[in-house]
Amino acid sequence: MKRAYSDEELRQILGADLSDSRLIGQKIQSAYDEIRERADRQRQGVREGGNRRKDGAGRGRLALRRAAAGFGVTAAVMALAVIFCAANPSLAEELPVVGGIFGKLRGLFVYSGIPEEEIVSLRGEETAVDTPESGENGDTADGQDTDGAQGQTGTAEQGEMGEEGLQDEQSESDRPQYQAADQGLTVTLAEYYASNQSIQIGVRVESETPFPEFAFMQDEPHRQILTVWTEERYSFRDAGDELVSGGRQIEGRLMNEHTFEGVMRIDYDSIRVDSRKYDRACEEGERTAATRGEVFEGIEVTEENYDDWFGQYELPGNFRMELAITGFKGYVYSGDYKAAGRWEFTEPIEITRDVNGGSEIRVDETNGAGWGLKSVEVSPGEVTVHVISPENESGWAVVLDKDGRPLVRGVNADQFGAYGRDLSELTVYVCDFETWTDIKSEAYCAGGESGEMDEALYRRLLEEQAQYRKVLRP
Repeated sequence: MKRAYSDEELRQILGADLSDSRLIGQKIQSAYDEIRERADRQRQGVREGGNRRKDGAGRGRLALRRAAAGFGVTAAVMALAVIFCAANPSLAEELPVVGGIFGKLRGLFVYSGIPEEEIVSLRGEETAVDTPESGENGDTADGQDTDGAQGQTGTAEQGEMGEEGLQDEQSESDRPQYQAADQGLTVTLAEYYASNQSIQIGVRVESETPFPEFAFMQDEPHRQILTVWTEERYSFRDAGDELVSGGRQIEGRLMNEHTFEGVMRIDYDSIRVDSRKYDRACEEGERTAATRGEVFEGIEVTEENYDDWFGQYELPGNFRMELAITGFKGYVYSGDYKAAGRWEFTEPIEITRDVNGGSEIRVDETNGAGWGLKSVEVSPGEVTVHVISPENESGWAVVLDKDGRPLVRGVNADQFGAYGRDLSELTVYVCDFETWTDIKSEAYCAGGESGEMDEALYRRLLEEQAQYRKVLRP
């Protein structure tokens, strides 16, 4: 539980003498550089905008006032944050990062722990997005200040925009290339990080009408899920023409009733499967069946013949990704939230993988019963386990960090979050699903009314009942 600081303690912190800090100095300089850059963009927008309308001078004065106000607000927020963090380092974990979605969700998103220096900001995402029912100074209809939720570039500018009719002027051609709007929803791709295991994209979804209150994840009362249906193309797949489509999940939370921010994770295993041989065989089977007046029944794929039909594309260090979203689904407490449309981004994302930020440990080991471990992939934010199971069995992995604490499982069964964990030693257990379910249930029951797992019992039961165990030192 976070500590509540008294007024007197806060006054002491704000009045403290600060020693020199290279890190704090860098953060201050970085913040001011960003502020100056944003102010320059605002002034440039004023110069360009003045030539488009007769009332450009009036717009220019409003934009300059907004730029100056934004500069002061951001500087004040950053200065306050630096003072707090320097005087009391424990507060650093509790203060939100201005602007960045990954920073805001650090510790909430399962795969947090992304190296800050490897996060790539997608250009143009800072452009203000119109949020309905915004009054002066960016207040929503219910009086809530949304500036902290959307970053310095959002609602703080929107009160005066309505007065000048600017909301109606933003056409598709004016939108940043990583922003798309349809059906009353505006989607912005803010930043990305590509590890040795996945692409993670910071996504902001803004609605003209209030979102319903999305349900929180079971056992995790701080995280919400927004499912999206996507169409994806990658430059390394069959000259980039091969479509990858299906459901993705954005893990995050409602920042206010109009804004959802989260991280969409795209696992490499889902985009490098090469199905061309299988697809060609199915097409030929359909043609042959049609000439005979028959119905093609398909090709049966089993674990034994899977490798005969499916291969894997080689994943390069750099590649392009084209993305479109065709639908949303949110899980609410009574029913579902759904939206269908097309949100297509005009520029491909140039992905650069952090090839030095992770490692793969090859194991390729089984015991006499056929249970074992193929490999484990490790990066600062996540761990992926590839298990080996006997025929007709499904292996279920559990991973403990060096301190013996279980890693949090992600959306997929074999992937785990690693934020704030010591990964210098990992203990991997492999169970069949039923055994793991029984172990987990017993450990939670032992926790009693607290609702917490009895981790000591959990470890003991794993030692006694798991089908396979391996200690690794990445």
